[in-house]
Amino acid sequence: MDSITIREDHIKAKLTILIHKECDFTIATSTALDVHGYGNTEEEALDSLDVSLDIFFEETMRKGTLRKLLNDQGWVGVNPYSHTIEQNKSPVLVGIFCQREHVSTYA
Repeated sequence: MDSITIREDHIKAKLTILIHKECDFTIATSTALDVHGYGNTEEEALDSLDVSLDIFFEETMRKGTLRKLLNDQGWVGVNPYSHTIEQNKSPVLVGIFCQREHVSTYA
C-alpha cells in the first residue's frame, strides 16, 4: 500500500512504481500520484521520477494544495491533523512494479 508521511520539513513517500518501455525510453510512473520520469535505462527513469516527485511535492506544499489533491485522488486519512496518508486503490496496470521510498525536503 502506498503511503505519504508529511512532516514539518520533509515528506516521506512509499510508492508503488510502474516501470515500462515506450518507444526507446524507459518510463517510471507513480500510479498513485500520476507523476512520471523517463530515461534510457531503468535507473535513469527512477532518477528522473525522483526529480519529478521533488517538484510535485515542493510545488503542492508551496501552494498549500497537497492535501486537497490527495483527497481528490482517493487517498484516505487526509486531514489537517494526520501525518500519514494512504492510498487504498490498487493499480490495474501491466508492467514491472517495484516499491520505492522517496524523501522530499522543503523549507
